[in-house]
Amino acid sequence: MFKAISAALLLLSVWACGTEFDRNSNIGNSRPANVSVTNSSPSQNSNSRSSKEETILSWDEYYLEQAKKQAEAYWKRHLIQCGGSYFISEKRGVYTNYYQMKGDPNFNVEGRYYPSKNLTQAEKLNGVDPQPYEWRGKAMVTFSAGRSCNAPGKDQGMWRDDYTIRVNVDSKKGKWEIRYEPYVSLIPIKCADVPCEK
Repeated sequence: MFKAISAALLLLSVWACGTEFDRNSNIGNSRPANVSVTNSSPSQNSNSRSSKEETILSWDEYYLEQAKKQAEAYWKRHLIQCGGSYFISEKRGVYTNYYQMKGDPNFNVEGRYYPSKNLTQAEKLNGVDPQPYEWRGKAMVTFSAGRSCNAPGKDQGMWRDDYTIRVNVDSKKGKWEIRYEPYVSLIPIKCADVPCEK
């Protein structure tokens, strides 16, 4: 009888210790603290936070980052370095003009997000688009000096300081568009195409 009671008490003690171990154990449930996760899609409420570990971009931040990526890819296609100069070319009607720049390029993108507009009854009936653009802005690249190699005009071949090239960057209905000037476009070129001294 005594042996049976002792055995029962021993089993109870072992069960209690095991239960305490399971309750305090973090094995299988641990995760690193303070992990910052940036959402791939933005939230309309930029002040809301689902947890201390999650950072949610505002629409302005989200579209600015996307615009920078679009601008970076655009400049890589159209801006080339040959020797000690950078070159870019534009197609203006039947003419192809070349521009030469000196110094390291300084890239910048600026613009703003345009939220969907609350339409009046008349605007709805007239078919007004509540959000024709999601984001509109400009991408710029500036050099310490630049000039036109062959474009016609009295300033042809004359160097100018703080030479900046600008393009329009827009997001419309989820599609990005980069435009240089109306009826004028920048075109990809190779060093062999450049007619001026490198």
